[in-house]
Amino acid sequence: GGGGGHGGKGGDGGGSPTLGGYPYDSLAAPVLAGSGGGCGNTGYYGYFPGAGGGAVRIDAGAATIHGTITANGEPCPDQFSGAGAGGSVYITCRTLSGTSGVITANGGASAAAYNQNGNGGEGGGGRIAVIYDPAEQAALPVPNIIFRVAGGRTNARNIGDLGTLYFPDSRLLSADTINNFSGQMAWLDAWSADNVTLTNGWIRFAKDGFSLTITNNLTVKGSTTRLDLGGDSYLVSYQAASGVGYPIVSNTPSRYVYNGGTSGVSLHVGKDLVVTNA
Repeated sequence: GGGGGHGGKGGDGGGSPTLGGYPYDSLAAPVLAGSGGGCGNTGYYGYFPGAGGGAVRIDAGAATIHGTITANGEPCPDQFSGAGAGGSVYITCRTLSGTSGVITANGGASAAAYNQNGNGGEGGGGRIAVIYDPAEQAALPVPNIIFRVAGGRTNARNIGDLGTLYFPDSRLLSADTINNFSGQMAWLDAWSADNVTLTNGWIRFAKDGFSLTITNNLTVKGSTTRLDLGGDSYLVSYQAASGVGYPIVSNTPSRYVYNGGTSGVSLHVGKDLVVTNA
């Protein structure tokens, strides 16, 4: 079975193969749960696929997060069934603050016993959107909160794609906090910093025409660290139906490579670019 999709496409199942689920829901106001994975040899083995993550909706004046909010998809229960996609976390507030907070809507991974030979697709990442008042937020320190919408990536053959993150501006993103993010930054036009060391997470700057400028040094290291410069992995056309976008047409461009749009993504590094994660 293929992995469930939501913010990112689910990983394809092995064999034929069976396709993972495609993205849906709103980038800036996600309210839907993640899709469950596809069934494999369920009748014979008695297993059901992993369920999708749920949907969290918070509307507050001042939102302060010191703990954990999760809407993660379930992992593959066996080597044939797909994992669930991450769900939604949608927060509206005047200001956001917190220390050691964690917000995740990750896709489910392959079952641990079948890391190397599992055929079930892993779940795509979900969607997180935090809508604060930019003027009021600018008066506060940058909160130390982790945001992750990673796809399942235990089995290199069947990984789920990144989900999406959305904020009104780039206030939460700094050289000190870049390791707090895993997801597609599909809303951001440009970002710059003096020195950046990325050691944890998987970030994709996805918007057409995006410009990343590092005045001095950019370092990417760590075996599970990725920096993607390119568009969405899959281009999907949407139609409105009861306020929800449903995918109706899709092509299959290569994953992790810029596709679609007109001007691509640019990277400018003033001094050294150091990549040690192969």
